[in-house]
Parts: sequence; structure tokens; C-alpha cells
Amino acid sequence: MGRAKDRETRNYILYLILTLKKYSDKEHPLTITEITNKLNTEFQVECGGNIDRTTVRRMLIGLSDFIIDEDIDESSDTDFVNDIHNAGFYLGFKKKANADQYYYESSFLESELLVLCRAMETYHFFASSNIESITEKLANLRPLSNSIKYIPTISDERIKLPKENDALLEIIRDIAKIIHKGSLAYITYGTYDTNFELQINKNRSGEVLPLRLLAANGYYYLVVLTDKEDYPYNLRVDRIISIEEVEKTDNTKEIKEYEKRKKKFTHTTGGKEKDKLNSSSEYRNEHPIMYAGDKERFKILINTSARSIMNTLLDCFGNENKLKKADDKLLKKYHLKDEWMVLNIKSAPGGVELFAKEYCQNVIIVEPKESADRVKNDLQQTLNRYKYG
Repeated sequence: MGRAKDRETRNYILYLILTLKKYSDKEHPLTITEITNKLNTEFQVECGGNIDRTTVRRMLIGLSDFIIDEDIDESSDTDFVNDIHNAGFYLGFKKKANADQYYYESSFLESELLVLCRAMETYHFFASSNIESITEKLANLRPLSNSIKYIPTISDERIKLPKENDALLEIIRDIAKIIHKGSLAYITYGTYDTNFELQINKNRSGEVLPLRLLAANGYYYLVVLTDKEDYPYNLRVDRIISIEEVEKTDNTKEIKEYEKRKKKFTHTTGGKEKDKLNSSSEYRNEHPIMYAGDKERFKILINTSARSIMNTLLDCFGNENKLKKADDKLLKKYHLKDEWMVLNIKSAPGGVELFAKEYCQNVIIVEPKESADRVKNDLQQTLNRYKYG
């Protein structure tokens, strides 16, 4: 009998919060009478009949740990206020002469939720139904009367994949669990064929140590260590066909081997080792466009007078690397003017070379020579093809 009564009380409290969320916000507080009437109108069937004002008042007293009095001195009770906000929502209280008033308020700002909703739309590899469901849940975190009035623009803004992956969220969940356990995994990875069908890529499928999930360039990546490379490799999550935890009676030796190689991606700060993979921005800056590879030192000439080139540099490599004045000998060698400056970076070659080719009019790789030659050869082959146009 006692358990049933407790469950009934919990249900009442849930419907009380849902009522406040639907009908109130800071600008539209409700009295206990108004809350009672709306609760009975909205959830009479779920509650098994009408609830009286006394019960509503008692429930509000029971929720006092989530209630912030508007007259509270937040500076003297900062920890309390922060703890309440960290719960995701709070119930506000206004003391009025005629009747006390209560309201539901989300800890999320409208601007914060709007950014999250728009961010979801950029991940066009998620199925439309997934995005619509998630954005609706995000928008509904705000009280109804003060909601974002968010209208998804999925249909006309997002790139349509040949076949959307409805199981992608489950794959991400499985990846997160494996990373948390520190286990090895077997990944079946795909590549699109000429019919835009995802086919198994045998070279990229196999046993890996998943390290972390990263969002970059509007895509979601899984950073892994494999037995084929001495550096982390980045796999597009939307191209992962399946992932399974490798269950072995003893994989301690293999894990130790991976951990030994993982040491390459740490650096010492203040006598302590810091895992570079813990910094998403640092990893993305050292792997432009998420190209994998062992990092090399690059010396690049940049035409700083070119429109928006500084914006692009910041997006690709971050702001840790500073431009320096090019010496006269270097400018003379390439027949350049003073607006060309030198950028020294340490990065994976593939992304830097792609950047240099995309902005070839305003970017020159000076060192390493191997990268400069690859870019030069690719551009020459492209120029040769255009001769026949």
C-alpha cells in the first residue's frame, strides 16, 4: 500500500511540473488555484481524478529544493542557485499580496537552444527523423509560452544522402560505451561506389582501439589507433557500417601495445603529461579537414592581402601559430611582394596539401620539399587536363 501511494505521489509531481512547464514562465506565473485548475484539466485521467489545492500546495513544498525565490540574495547563496540551474530547470516563486505565484523556467537560454538545434541540422548524415526528433526535444526544453518557435529547415537546407542511416545514433551509443570501457573494437567500414552505395572497405575494416568522438567540418569522426599506422586515424562515423566490442579472455597485451603507441600523442606541461586527444580544438588544428597522418613541420608563404585568407587560416589551423615577416631572399626566390608572410606550423600533411591546392593563388608550401612537390605535380596535372577544354 505504501509503495503504491509513493508511486501515485511521484506521478502527481511529474504532472505538476509538466503543467507548470506548459502554462507558465517567468512572465506568466500561476497561483496555486490556477495550477490546480490547469492540472485537473490537462491530466485528470492520468491522475485518476481531480487533485485539490491542498495537495498541490504540499507538492510545491516538497519541490522546495528546486524553487528559487525571486527575493533571494543570489550573491550570498551562489552555490545553491548554481546547483538548481545545473538541474536543467528550476521553479520560480513570486511573493504577491493577494496570492503566491509559481512558474517553470529552463536553465537553457533561448539562444543556447537555438544554436544546438541549428547545429543538429548541419549533421546531414543523421536521418531526417532523428534530427526532427532531437530538435523538437531541444526546443521543448523551454516553457511553452516562452519557446523558441523553432521551425526546422531540414528539407531545403541539408544535403540528401542516397540512403540515410537510421541506426547511426545507436552506433554512436555503442562507440561511446566501448571508449568508456577502454576496449578494443572490430569496425566494418564503408566507402561509396559509383552508384553511391556504401560498400565494405576491407583496408579500413578491422580491429582498432577507439580513442574519442570528435565533431569537425559538419561531420562526426571516431579517432582510432590501428595496427596499420603509428598515428591516430580518423573514421567518419556515418561510414561505419557496424562496430562490435572485441571480447577476449585476455587482451591485456594488445591494449598495452596500443597504450605504448598512444604515448606519442602526449606532451609534457609543468612536469605532467597531457593527452592531446583531450583537446578537440588542438587535435583538429593539427589535422586540418581531419586528414590523418604523422605531423610534420611546414613552412608556408601566405598572401595576407588576399580576401578572407586570415579567416580561412584561423578555421583550418587555429590561432596558436603566428605569421612572421618573410625575408627578402625568400620573397625574391618566389617573385613575391611584402604582403606575403611566413606561417610555420606542425600538422598532418594531407590536410595542409589540400589547403594549399584549394588556395593555390595565395598559398605556397616552401617546406617540406616532398609536400611542395606533391602539390606542384597535382596542380600541373590539373593544368594539363584543362588544355583540352
